[in-house]
Amino acid sequence: MYIHLGGNRIVRTKDIIAILNIESTLNSSLLNTKELSQEELRSVVITKNETLGSTISSLTLLKRLEQDSWYEWTIKDGE
Repeated sequence: MYIHLGGNRIVRTKDIIAILNIESTLNSSLLNTKELSQEELRSVVITKNETLGSTISSLTLLKRLEQDSWYEWTIKDGE
């Protein structure tokens, strides 16, 4: 499954390592704020290959992941 991070960004759910609130990463070396677009970022998604900023809150992204996990479990259970 895939998760939409806002804008035109989509990542595979299996590749996600962490979803963090942007405020917890502002003083971290995880993000180079000079390279970020001028969008108002609300969360950071760390994947196997890259670190991405998202305009969607970390809570909303986690809810989307939970829905996807439930859907995948339901499909596998029904087969």
